[in-house]
Amino acid sequence: ENLPRLSPRLGVEMIKKKLVAALQ
Repeated sequence: ENLPRLSPRLGVEMIKKKLVAALQ
């Protein structure tokens, strides 16, 4: 998984999804 340009945005989206799943 080497996405230097998209990694920041994708990382934030992944974290948000994980947080939402954790809250639910």
